[in-house]
Amino acid sequence: MNAPYRTGPTRGKGTGLFTTRRVEQGECIIEEACLLSCRVFYSSRRNHTPTEISTIEREILTLSAADRSVLTSLASPPPKTPRQYSLNVHRFLLNCLPGPEAFHSRARKNKLATFATMSRINHSCFPNACYHWDQQKQRGTLHALTDIDANTEITITYIADESWGDAAARRAQLDSAFHFTCRCELCGSPNGWTDARRQTLRSYYDYLKPLLDGDAPPPSIRLGPWENYFNAADGYLGLLVQELGPVGLSKIQKYRNLPRVVESRLATA
Repeated sequence: MNAPYRTGPTRGKGTGLFTTRRVEQGECIIEEACLLSCRVFYSSRRNHTPTEISTIEREILTLSAADRSVLTSLASPPPKTPRQYSLNVHRFLLNCLPGPEAFHSRARKNKLATFATMSRINHSCFPNACYHWDQQKQRGTLHALTDIDANTEITITYIADESWGDAAARRAQLDSAFHFTCRCELCGSPNGWTDARRQTLRSYYDYLKPLLDGDAPPPSIRLGPWENYFNAADGYLGLLVQELGPVGLSKIQKYRNLPRVVESRLATA
């Protein structure tokens, strides 16, 4: 059976992935084993330690000549500031996605992974697909968030799902972490309705963050009216469904379990 995707050139973004036929909402577009994974601090906005860089360097050396050639073919726009590590480490960090354990562990260090195909997917602040690491299969998966017509570019978001905000905030984060200026549909129309919705999502997220993280609720939460937090969770999930669609929401464990998390955390407060 022919794959529902192909790689191809994109205007101003190098290589990207495109559909070869119509893809239905919820359909798995790609299921792929990672090319390389390394256990490092999962944050594109933080400088990596020398120990983490050494770990990545060692893992790169274990790649076969063919796999190393794939790694060197991935995009590598120049950093804004001089880097203190090799070009291949730079490629890994720019093209990595959450890998093994990243969706299933509270540890601050999780494995990041690069892929021969999925690492070529370009960013959009209004994506039509979502990435997820399948812990059981030990493979990365890509699902359609909506119906996608044939010969349409497939996009995901590079920004963490909780990093909602306006176009300026998103562009600043993408420029700092990935060294490009976003010109997607949403950023090109910064006064659009989803921009306002994302600012509301950010407010909800800040309010619920201690519960989402599994931390002990601060005194203001323990002493406040508990129904406020259930109402906030309900509003947050409703907006997330509008923003991500039910497919995207189902791929994010901490959002899917939000009502249970709120109930259990407040019951022990």
